[in-house]
Amino acid sequence: MAYSHQDWKQVILRPKQEGNGKSEKDIRRALQTGGVVETHVKLHSPFASKKLDENPEDFHHKTISKELADAVKNKRIEMKLTQAQLAQKVNEKVNIIQDIENMKGVYNHVIINKTLRALGLSLKDMKK
Repeated sequence: MAYSHQDWKQVILRPKQEGNGKSEKDIRRALQTGGVVETHVKLHSPFASKKLDENPEDFHHKTISKELADAVKNKRIEMKLTQAQLAQKVNEKVNIIQDIENMKGVYNHVIINKTLRALGLSLKDMKK
């Protein structure tokens, strides 16, 4: 036979088990035989909120400044663009431009830079 050197044993591939190596089958077997099963609650732990309460830092997202919002709005009006036209120009949704102009959005430097570049502005001009 021409294939006598081939290894024809069946290979079974299984995904890796997550966690600490205990499968559900092992846990069920331990429960049925009266073995000890240790569980840990990781979510909704009272210690997690306690750590946040003890941390003196304030965690807030950076927001859009009034100067930036006014500059974008004034330059858009000067260029005679609607919010929809500006949004199309920077490839974003209209509500993103509205959020920038109304100072409601979370500061996203990528979107801000695209918008400023489309209007011919820069952040350096804002700081002066």
